[in-house]
Amino acid sequence: MTDRILEGKTVLMTGAGRGIGRSMSVALAAAGAKVAMIDIDEYVLVESAKEAEDAGGQGSTKAFVCDVTDATRAKATAEEVISAFGSIDVLVTMRSSVRNGSATFSSRPQSSGNWTTTCGMPCCG
Repeated sequence: MTDRILEGKTVLMTGAGRGIGRSMSVALAAAGAKVAMIDIDEYVLVESAKEAEDAGGQGSTKAFVCDVTDATRAKATAEEVISAFGSIDVLVTMRSSVRNGSATFSSRPQSSGNWTTTCGMPCCG
């Protein structure tokens, strides 16, 4: 029997379409949370949401396509999540920054734009 220690909690998960964000969404749903899954890539997000819902049961997840670097869109999406689930109890930001197929992390000096995207995103968006 699965321990559903997060029953009644709502988690907003950014970067939910792939990797750690996807895996965490599945685990959180299995633990009883309602998971608002956010990603910029609709195709992978829908597939991930199906997997998470299989783990958590019908109605345990909802997919929201959003570019969280757009503050206006991010705020509107947060309002959609609250409308759908009633609240947001936990925020997990697993969003990563990739440009031209490679992550912006580098040992070389970066432009101020890349620096802002790399470091500011986990904190601000």
